[in-house]
Amino acid sequence: MKSYSFYQGFIAVNALPLAVIFMVFFVFAGALAFHRAEWWSYFDSVYYTVVTVTTIGYWDFTPITTLWKVFTMIYAMTGVPVFIVLAWFMLENRFNRRIKRYLFNVHREIQNTEHKVEEIEEEIHHQGEKPTKKPFRKRRFR
Repeated sequence: MKSYSFYQGFIAVNALPLAVIFMVFFVFAGALAFHRAEWWSYFDSVYYTVVTVTTIGYWDFTPITTLWKVFTMIYAMTGVPVFIVLAWFMLENRFNRRIKRYLFNVHREIQNTEHKVEEIEEEIHHQGEKPTKKPFRKRRFR
């Protein structure tokens, strides 16, 4: 009987919490920087960083100084890939769980089928067995 091993998605399982923590830190650190530099409320700063990182860009908030415009460009160019990687980890984790569940169900069905085949083979084997005592036969003489 074969044993099946399941792919668990090493990166998705182990790096997902780390990626989420890094993304939250990234958003709140950027929000703190914009809050201090542009004098926006902290909520507006968080809102701006999320809108920037998710590439929505409503243009309702924009940095005023050239330095913070450059900072926003660098922040967006690093934040967008971080957000994409986080989304990738989340999708990969969900996909791997579904595949693992599907493979587990297939494995269980294979085991059930193998068990049924073994039972049927035993039943056929027992039906085809000859009795231990040989039946009495009349001998013919020529």
